[in-house]
Amino acid sequence: MRIAVENLTRQFNRVNVVDGVSFRIEPGDLVGYLGPNGAGKSTTVRMLTGLLDPSGGEILCDGGLVEDNPLDYRARVGYVPEDSHLYSYLTGEEYLLMVGRLRGLSTRRVMAKLHHLAELLRLKEVDLYLPLGNYSKGMKQKVLIIAALMHGPEMLILDEPFSGLDVTVSSIMRTFLNRFCAAGGSVLFSSHILEVVERLCNRVIILHKGKIVADTTMTDLKSMRRDHVVEEVFNQLVEQVDVNGIAKEILIYAKDR
Repeated sequence: MRIAVENLTRQFNRVNVVDGVSFRIEPGDLVGYLGPNGAGKSTTVRMLTGLLDPSGGEILCDGGLVEDNPLDYRARVGYVPEDSHLYSYLTGEEYLLMVGRLRGLSTRRVMAKLHHLAELLRLKEVDLYLPLGNYSKGMKQKVLIIAALMHGPEMLILDEPFSGLDVTVSSIMRTFLNRFCAAGGSVLFSSHILEVVERLCNRVIILHKGKIVADTTMTDLKSMRRDHVVEEVFNQLVEQVDVNGIAKEILIYAKDR
């Protein structure tokens, strides 16, 4: 599955939150989509998943416009959103059964897959029968991950997917994503946490004020300044801030009694 984003734009109140963004994702790519809060990452993700219409530009899948065949496109994509807005009165099993049936899977197939995936992601069997309103942040995140995987997607679009997950499940997910891409899948991993992207992704796109300021391999990003860590390169490309100076000033106020 090949994705091409060409001059993608989204306006809110006449302001370009996403401004002429272009990039490609090929099978096997594990792409980190980085940027500070408000850079336009989640807006891009919502356009890629069909939740938000672009103000301009195009999204193509295998050479064809996504808007010409949106149902086929969405059937091939799994999505984990940043915010876990779930139906609080449904149980975990009921919610996942609903998602699976909407994806066209049989009830029997859904039940088998959701219970196996829940076990692998350390979601207890008893938890599946509790209302989602009783779930912790990490439990909700596991449900969203299961929902994204049940229909056998070719591409995963993940918006801060490790939020709330414990160390063990985060490690399982990192290993899974590497294997998923090695088997021909692709991943767009949206985050503002450099350490996660650095450990996981083989390519990085950096967004700043709605525009792409870097699209390169993680290795090349590191080598841009051989005496700098990736975080410092990121600050130079995006924020242009004196990290040490600001940290010293915060320390003064933090110690002031």
